[in-house]
Amino acid sequence: MSASFFNTRNYLIYKKKEKSNSRGQFKIYNGNRECIGFITKKKSFSKIAGLKIFPYLFEIRNANGVITATLSRGFLFFCDAIVIKDFNGNKIGSIKRQFSLFKQNIKILNNKNQVIAEIRGNKKDSCLAINIEEHITIGEIKQCSLRKTILQSCNKYDVVIEEIFRSVDDKMAIVSCALTFGIL
Repeated sequence: MSASFFNTRNYLIYKKKEKSNSRGQFKIYNGNRECIGFITKKKSFSKIAGLKIFPYLFEIRNANGVITATLSRGFLFFCDAIVIKDFNGNKIGSIKRQFSLFKQNIKILNNKNQVIAEIRGNKKDSCLAINIEEHITIGEIKQCSLRKTILQSCNKYDVVIEEIFRSVDDKMAIVSCALTFGIL
């Protein structure tokens, strides 16, 4: 594990939309606005009627290009389970989505399929809470407004995570999910 990467409390994820960059790369900055890594989409996916139906793989890499975690989903039409793996390829958790018209609710599970955290919020809100144990907030995801995103031709959001974790794997799973939340 890249200790400095996952020991950061504040993350800023930023993607400049460029037609020449079809793979999509999101840069990750720390609270001091230093580039500490990036997220790369390795397999393309498509949406049909709002559903992602093709497999995909996202790699989270540190600033030196070393993989710190991956998130992937297989080729199943209605399967929305996303697997989170560490830098060695070992499963450390998964992500399960609960679909709703007006709310976002994502459960983050550990490798024993126990819920360790949830990301909740209203789809109209620009800030989503990251909770553990019912209503204990350990972080938040602040999204850039749609109008600002279109005008600046970028996609960016902030992730703030507190230092309350039961294990290193739980922290890696929660941070990995939060970092890729706006992309998945």
